[in-house]
This record gives sequence, structure tokens and C-alpha cells, in this order.
Amino acid sequence: MYPPPSSTILANIVNALASVPKFYVQVLHLMNKMNLPTPFGPITARPPMYEDYMPLHAPLPPTSPQPPEEPPLPEEDEELSSEESEYESTDDEDRQRMNKLMELANLQPKRPKTIKQRHVRKKRKIKDMLNTPLCPSH
Repeated sequence: MYPPPSSTILANIVNALASVPKFYVQVLHLMNKMNLPTPFGPITARPPMYEDYMPLHAPLPPTSPQPPEEPPLPEEDEELSSEESEYESTDDEDRQRMNKLMELANLQPKRPKTIKQRHVRKKRKIKDMLNTPLCPSH
């Protein structure tokens, strides 16, 4: 269903937690519901990762090329251009995509409007029979 957690996947999740407050609050609620220890306090020990136990001969699942963790910084001699770097634009695109997904997740499902149909009475009411003139007067 989902790939096992890796340092890259966990870093992406942490970035989403830091940039989307509603997601952060939902994670805290889920941790509370699952009786997990609160994350408020000193940093806990790093648990063993799935990567640590993978046998060396097992082929890794194909992954898309990822940008390096720390992209090289421009040298001081180079002038800074007004154009965005590719990393910044992908971060912005990811942030916009995450914001759009969070907006869609928060929308209530649309229910079809039920139109109340007017009920036509088959039998006449007694009061209507009493109020009608029996015969027209000449």
C-alpha cells in the first residue's frame, strides 16, 4: 500500500507538519487517541528504521530522482539572479499543492438538495365541504 518509512519520506512528512498547522493538530490528536507518548519534551531516541534491516541483496523499489539533501550554495563571486532556483520553485509548488489538498480535505461533502414535493390531497376536507355553497342562488 505505502512504501516503508525512510529518512526522505519522514523528512517530507516533517516539512508538511511544519507548514500546515491543521495537519500538525490532527497528528497530535491521532497520537493522543493511539496513546502514544506526547512529543513535547526532549528528543527521544531514534527508533530502528526499516532501512536498517533491509538485506543488502534485496533490490530497492524504483524511486524518482530526488534533489540532494543540501544543494550546493552559489559562490560569492556569482551575482544572484532574480530568477528562482529549481529547488525553491518545487518547494513553492509542493506547498501550494499541500495547501490545495488541505482545503479539499476540509470541505464538507456536498449532498444533493432534496426538493420537497407538494402533496396533493385525494380526499376533500370536511371543512371545505361545509364552506362550499350547496346550490347557487338565483
